[in-house]
Amino acid sequence: MPKLPERALSSQAVLLSPLQDIDVFVEDSHSKEFYNTLMSRVLDGLVRFFSVIPLGGRDAVEKRSENDNGPRASLYLVDGDLDWVAGEHTSCNHRLYIHQCYCIENYLFCVEAMKSVIHENSGVMSINEIEDALNWEEFRKSLEALIPLFVEFAVAQALGTGIKTVRRGYQAVISHVRGAQPRIDEGKIIAIISDIKNGILARCSELEYESKKSAINARVESLDDRLRIVSGKDFLLPMQNFEAHRVASQRMTTESLMLRLAKHCDLSQFSAIRERCVFLMFENQFRFTSEAIAQCHSPEQPPVTS
Repeated sequence: MPKLPERALSSQAVLLSPLQDIDVFVEDSHSKEFYNTLMSRVLDGLVRFFSVIPLGGRDAVEKRSENDNGPRASLYLVDGDLDWVAGEHTSCNHRLYIHQCYCIENYLFCVEAMKSVIHENSGVMSINEIEDALNWEEFRKSLEALIPLFVEFAVAQALGTGIKTVRRGYQAVISHVRGAQPRIDEGKIIAIISDIKNGILARCSELEYESKKSAINARVESLDDRLRIVSGKDFLLPMQNFEAHRVASQRMTTESLMLRLAKHCDLSQFSAIRERCVFLMFENQFRFTSEAIAQCHSPEQPPVTS
């Protein structure tokens, strides 16, 4: 299918303006259907919404948000990434919303959504059978071994070491057992953490390392859900797919799993995004009203007097 050139991506807002009250700009151009499904649920009953506008990357989203002083209500969504994990990604731009988790896929780590998706994918298992087979708490606990790894990733990122971190992917931390689904291998995680630490200490002092790691650990411990620091896209989602296959013996593509989870995930996670949209709509209406009043009372058009 024909694609818009990069320079024309943001101009889609003009075409969509009659169909929606707020423009929502996102990073990933390859997940538009997922974003549309998710955001349609999030914004339902709040504003008219038709489609997100993918800009092809984080830098493009942040740059456009900084230059956006237009009259339209606009929301720019970006992932938290390792900068958020380290507590270093903040913004005073109220149109830019940084997900309070590693990435948007973290919102899909939801037990009710998993049960619903497995139920649909199986077609023969009851919800009660799925709940018994799923054993969500045990599955979740196995993934908590990834938390120290992502703390180490965040330390390497915050200290500007250039060491390979999240791009290692989930394959680097799993073991395959004959006749069973892949599982998290804590031994591999410990080895990677040690390797990254040695790489950091080859570039930074031990005092810098310990100080930064202590600060990041304290931040992570303060979170309501520490698994929010683990990449949903690159680690949690693949493990959810393995778990769904274990329970129902059916395989799904990553794209299919994402889309299905987006239809069922807990919407209470998105209250901050909804509040931001309300604020942007109010700001837009206030600006429109103020400009209309100013125009009516401008020197060129003085107010009518009796």
